[in-house]
Parts: sequence; structure tokens; C-alpha cells
Amino acid sequence: MLTAPRCRCCVSARGDLVLDLGEQPPSECFPALADPAPDLVAPLRLWLCADCGLAQLADRARLPEEPVGLEPAALAAQRAAALDWLLERELVPPGARVAEFGSPHGGSFAELLADRGMVLAGHDSTPALCGLLGRLGLTAIGARRFPLYGGTVCLVAASGPGAEPSAGRAAAELGDVLTRELAAGVLDADALRGLQTAAARTAGELRAFVLAECARGARVYGYGAASRAVALLNLAGLHDGVLLGIADAAPAKQGSRMPGTRIPVISPAELVDRTPDVVLVFVPELLAQARAALPRIELGGGRWVDAAAPELGRPHRTDVVAPRAAACN
Repeated sequence: MLTAPRCRCCVSARGDLVLDLGEQPPSECFPALADPAPDLVAPLRLWLCADCGLAQLADRARLPEEPVGLEPAALAAQRAAALDWLLERELVPPGARVAEFGSPHGGSFAELLADRGMVLAGHDSTPALCGLLGRLGLTAIGARRFPLYGGTVCLVAASGPGAEPSAGRAAAELGDVLTRELAAGVLDADALRGLQTAAARTAGELRAFVLAECARGARVYGYGAASRAVALLNLAGLHDGVLLGIADAAPAKQGSRMPGTRIPVISPAELVDRTPDVVLVFVPELLAQARAALPRIELGGGRWVDAAAPELGRPHRTDVVAPRAAACN
């Protein structure tokens, strides 16, 4: 049953639904391949608070923990660049006490922080931090946008007397980030409703491309069993009879299946052994790393394709051999 949304930040009930993807399986749950049970589904809707401007999931659900992924090299490089920026702008001083919280994307700041003279705090600091956030005002003092995953922002905030943006480069970078995001319409419900059309277009293009490849006898696989791929595959209506498998380097995901579509999750080695004609990459940042690690894909006549590219099907090499025969249902 759908419930009336209430903001997770300011508890306001005033807001707008800006995206509705219908009933979707949880992207955090990757059932075992042999598990015969049907996959759970729940509404997947995006709601924009009219009072504080926080865009958030409209519905709450109790979900299982997401299996820990293997961190892409691009994410590790961005983490190091972000920390270098923080130190260069003197937004985080050497010797500072910091807390780190785990992510299902894998990777950690711990070693980099220690190398730069910072001290990791225990997780027992969480209640104190939550209390401070509730009692004290926070002021943004710096921000920088990194390109990974379509755009990631590192935002620095401080609290208490004297917490205000400096007049240097950090303040200018903060202004640039704010200007860019406001221009994109992040607080405008009408602008964000364009996500509905964009999602439908991306899913439709993906489905049309895969079915066309199957019709010519191509064996189509995927790479990167990412949570973002779950809703996309379900919206596109691509199941295990069409997409033959998705390779992922994370051992925790291998031997499972994509929720909703039941597409098997296989290892990169198994992907190579199956000599695919087409490999759809669901995390574009993985493309260069995957091509370097799995050269036999292209040597065997296969090609890599960005699953979210506007011009789907553009090969990353031109000397592609004729596809092997395959059946698609």
C-alpha cells in the first residue's frame, strides 16, 4: 500500500512526486540463482520536499543488506583525488579525527587517511555526531564536483561560531557547484519530472537494441551487476531468456541472479569462456578497466557497449566478426 510521503529531513508532508517507476524489486537483494522463491517488489518513487528541497524515496521498506561490491579503479582514483583536494584547500587539517562508514560499493578511506596523518575515530562517535547535527547549524564551506557516476559532489560543512565559507578557491568552487545544480533544476519539481521521460527513453532504447542484436543471432551479456541496473533491466523487460548473464568481479554476487529478471550473475572468467558477441556495461566507469582486464572479449569478436549511451550499439572496435548463432526468447 502506498503511503503519503513525509520528509526524512524536515518531516514536512508538502511535496511532489517527480518519478514513479512502479513496482520494482529491491536493488540491494541478489537472490541465489537456484532460489525458486519469487522476488519481492515494492513501489519505487522519487519525492521532492517542497519545504527543504530534499529529493528522496517516497516509500520506506525493510530491505536486506546489499552484498559488498568490488571497488572499481576509477572510484579508488576519485577517492584519492577528493582527499588531496580537501588537504590542498585546508578544509580538513592533518591530524584531524575522522569517522568512516562502510559502503556496499566497497573501498575505504582508512589507509589514505592514515598516510596523511589523520586519526580514525571509532563508530561510537555516531550518536554524538547525530546529536550535534540536530542541535547545531551547519554551514557549507567548500564543495567540488567529481565526474564519476555522472557527477559526485564532495561537500564540506562546519558548525559553530565562525563557520562560514572562506574567500579563497574553496568558496569559489562551492559557488560553482551550487550554481550548476540550481541551473539543472534540483529544487524544481517540474524540471525533475523530466526524469520520468528520460527513464522511459533509456529503457526503451536498451530493449530495442538488445532485441535487435538477438534477432541477428548475437549472444548478449552484461558486465557490472550494479544496483542501478536492477530497475533499468526491469523497466526494459529484459529477462534471463534474452540477456544470457551479467558478469561481476565481486565474489559476493557471483552465483546469484539479478532481482526481478532472474539473469544469472557470473564471474568475469566465465564471461570470457562464453565468447559473447555483445557485452553491455551497466557502469560506464568500468568500461576501460574491464576491457584492459578481459582482452579476449574483443579478440574473440565481441564488442563492449555502454548500456546507457544515447547511441546504443556503437562498437568500441570496428573489426567485429560475424556473430555466432543464438536463440533469444
